[in-house]
Amino acid sequence: MQCQGGRVLVRYVQAHELTFVVLRYEGQTYGLAPAVSGSGSRYVGLAGLDTASGLEWWEHQGAGSLSRYDPQTGETTPLLQDCKLRS
Repeated sequence: MQCQGGRVLVRYVQAHELTFVVLRYEGQTYGLAPAVSGSGSRYVGLAGLDTASGLEWWEHQGAGSLSRYDPQTGETTPLLQDCKLRS
C-alpha cells in the first residue's frame, strides 16, 4: 500500500473465525491480532519497532494507518497515514 510517509505491505490471514494481519514495514515483518475498534478494523501487535512499543494497523473505509502503539498507556503515534492500494 502506498501511504503518506512511505509504504507498507499488508496481508490479511484468516485463521478459524479470526482475521490476523501480517505486515511488512521498513524491512521487518510483524504479526498483529484483532483488537477492539469503534469503527473499521483494528489490529495490534505488542512486538513493534522496539521492545517498549507495539504497532497498530487501523483500516477504515478503504484507507489504513500504521501507528506506534504503547501498550502501557494505549496511546498511539502515527507512522503512516492514508494508506491505499495502488491502482
